Amino acid sequence: MAVGDAVVGIITTANTVYQPSSGVEVCITALGANNSGNAWNLYNGTSSSQIDANSNNCIAIQHSAPVSKSPLKLFITNSVYLLTGGNPVNYAYSGIQTK
Repeated sequence: MAVGDAVVGIITTANTVYQPSSGVEVCITALGANNSGNAWNLYNGTSSSQIDANSNNCIAIQHSAPVSKSPLKLFITNSVYLLTGGNPVNYAYSGIQTK
């Protein structure tokens, strides 16, 4: 992949990562999950931080649609990347490779 390419995927298993290759950066512009209560997390291999749990403060996940409720610009790297929640549902992500 090259800078400017679309990065799009669906993960169907729980506790699975989307981790760019070393030296690659991706700007995530939309996240989704097809079931309420399933959160995306930022993860560094040891610690995780929940991005959202489909609550009223939702910035990234909208129930039943892989689109953001608010504009989302979440940069991930090989060091800090995405981790799906603990339930095996369809998790979707979309973004642009920036480096």
